[in-house]
Amino acid sequence: MKRVLLTVLIIGVLLLNACGAPTTAPEAEVPPTEETTPEAGATLTPPPTEETALEVEATPTPTTHTLSVTVSPSEAGSVSPSGGQYEEGTQLILTATPTSSYFFDYWSGDATGSLPTITVIMDSDKSAIAHFEILPVTYRLDISISPSGAGSVSPSSGEYAEGTQVTLTAVPVSGYAFDYWGGDASGSSPTTTIIMDSDKSVTAHFADTTPPVISGVGISGIMESRAIITWETDELATSQVEYGTTNAYGSTMSLNEELTTSHSVTLTELKPETTYHSRVKSVDEAGNEALSDDCTFTTKTTKELLSPMLYSGITIGGRVHQLSFNLFNGSSQTITVAKVEIFNEYGDVAFTMSKSDIAETWGSGEVGVGKSLSAGISFGIPPSTTEVEDWQVKWYCLDVNGVKFTVEGKYSSLP
Repeated sequence: MKRVLLTVLIIGVLLLNACGAPTTAPEAEVPPTEETTPEAGATLTPPPTEETALEVEATPTPTTHTLSVTVSPSEAGSVSPSGGQYEEGTQLILTATPTSSYFFDYWSGDATGSLPTITVIMDSDKSAIAHFEILPVTYRLDISISPSGAGSVSPSSGEYAEGTQVTLTAVPVSGYAFDYWGGDASGSSPTTTIIMDSDKSVTAHFADTTPPVISGVGISGIMESRAIITWETDELATSQVEYGTTNAYGSTMSLNEELTTSHSVTLTELKPETTYHSRVKSVDEAGNEALSDDCTFTTKTTKELLSPMLYSGITIGGRVHQLSFNLFNGSSQTITVAKVEIFNEYGDVAFTMSKSDIAETWGSGEVGVGKSLSAGISFGIPPSTTEVEDWQVKWYCLDVNGVKFTVEGKYSSLP
């Protein structure tokens, strides 16, 4: 009976193993290879356990988004950063930089605005397009005024984009009027338009409309047939004089075209002892004419222009006194001396120089323009000059036409 039970128990155990319990065969030993053999001092990491495997599966992978950046046109510039993968929520600062021939215009796609620097939040895949425009061609406009200070031009010098139409307006200052455009502009209208298709240079020419101011008119050097008229102007101008015996004038000296501010004109071929009217005329470089008021002067006679003089000389001893007599010819013609007489304080002739005496002393007796004739005589009188203070000298003369006249001179203590 015991044997039967033991047999049944063994058979049951065998059946149980055959139905569910796996039979585990012993693992074969694998000899270590070169790759799996640890080096000395290395730490072997044990294979993950069931707990560590669960921990790895619990850490989520970060979400990333793609930023695509485009430059339009492609050669116009660059964007920094230029795109890539970024974790969700990243704030990116995009900066657009143009090349030398372009300027930044605007953003499009998932970026907007006209500033070259913007911020993009990476909450999804993004696309940013940086748009650039080519820089416009500019040209230089230079404006000048002639003469300087005569006016102005609006607008003034500056830079303008190619193809710009610029309307220029010239405005004169007081005393000037616009004349014409020069350089890259033309015409006589004060307003003109030019197209900026290259660098331009324009000159606005103004005309002086103010006549010279005449001042300081003077008449000097008046003789029997000529006179000198002088005056000043406040700007460079020509010189001319109108003259005649009435204020209708009728005669004009030749124009002196030299531009000056100090003027001098000599009138010639005038009649002696005649009253003349005159006025001066000056014209500036712009053609503005100025006339002075009427001036009068009277020419002199030849007689008026001779200067006779009697003056004391030296004393010889105690009883001899020397007198000198002199005649200066300030006229514009040569005169001839025919006789000289010296009168004492009583009006009596004290000395005579006859024509033959003159011929012996002075030759022909002619006195040229600006020249003098002089001689001396001695008298046995007291040396005091008070004795001859009332003495006089008379010169008998002829002008170039043979007209006789006399000039008289009193004693003078000064030679």
